[in-house]
Amino acid sequence: MTTNTSGNQARQDSRQVSNTMRGSIAFNSAGATAIFIPLGIIPKGAWVVAAHLSIDTAFNAGTTNTVDFGTQGTPTQFIAAQAGATPGNFAAAASAMGKPPAAAADTVIGLRYNFTGAAPSAGAAEFMLEFEGGFPSTLGANLSG
Repeated sequence: MTTNTSGNQARQDSRQVSNTMRGSIAFNSAGATAIFIPLGIIPKGAWVVAAHLSIDTAFNAGTTNTVDFGTQGTPTQFIAAQAGATPGNFAAAASAMGKPPAAAADTVIGLRYNFTGAAPSAGAAEFMLEFEGGFPSTLGANLSG
């Protein structure tokens, strides 16, 4: 059952397949500017394959509305300063892929909404992260079915 809460354990399928994590935030998810909103945990050693952000409803606070998508330690890891006032779909640059900086441990991922001026009264965004599940190296292993 989907609860749209980040949980407290890394998500990892026991098979060597890509995993996905998807969630959303609304304008009222952030009580103050530049608040990081944790949305999930990827396991130790995970490699990020793709990161996507969709601004579904424009955020309308003040003059600057940007959304970052990344890790708790580096909120701009995957997508940085995407215009939150402009609805659309955005993908991370290839340079943001691979192991996040904190790949030595389970890593919290999430969104950071940055705004100036008055608090927003509208806005919604969704994210999707695809990652390889953090399995140990298979060097020298028999990978047959």
